[in-house]
Amino acid sequence: MDLTPEERRRIYEEEKARVEAQAEIKSERRHETGNTIAFGCLIVIGFFLVIFFGSMISDKFDNKPTKPEPLTEEQKLQRGCAYLKATLSNKPISDLSIDDLQKIDYCKAKGYW
Repeated sequence: MDLTPEERRRIYEEEKARVEAQAEIKSERRHETGNTIAFGCLIVIGFFLVIFFGSMISDKFDNKPTKPEPLTEEQKLQRGCAYLKATLSNKPISDLSIDDLQKIDYCKAKGYW
């Protein structure tokens, strides 16, 4: 079955048009895919930027308590006497050392017992 030159030219033109149309469709798909990927990346980057700047802003407005001032000698003495009272007040005197008894007397003299 021989084809006439006119039929060959027509088949050639049809195939050429088909190949060009397929190439154009592939190009459009790549372009759409590229746009989709770029858009997705922008969304992810935007999300992380919002989280980052949000945390920075919240740190500025965070009312963290300031570092407590160091205790004065009087406050240290009060705490020490309160600790002694909590730990030694239920023990019988015979179980206490001389050092413990002296500390208790000192706290009593200061009025913290």
